Amino acid sequence: MQLAQQIGSNHFIVQADCMMVVETTKEESFPATSEAPIYDDCYNMWRDFVDVSIEHCHRDANRVAHEIARRCFISRQSCIWVDEPPSFLLEFFMNDVTILMNQ
Repeated sequence: MQLAQQIGSNHFIVQADCMMVVETTKEESFPATSEAPIYDDCYNMWRDFVDVSIEHCHRDANRVAHEIARRCFISRQSCIWVDEPPSFLLEFFMNDVTILMNQ
């Protein structure tokens, strides 16, 4: 979200490989579960943008996001790459693009 705001973007698409997350987020009425604060945080971040949509994508086409989340979880750091992605992501980008082009 910070990157989108920094570059002046106010229209974007969020893709997630968990159908339950996609459906729950689209409903905008979050169940009283332990995940509710996460949905609420997402909604609060998104409300400042003109157009945000969430779509389901297959896990096979979401390896870049999975790898970034895995690395951040292990290192417990948050990172933003503006110009070029780190080299550890290149093979995952190639995989995601290949899968998306074949759909």
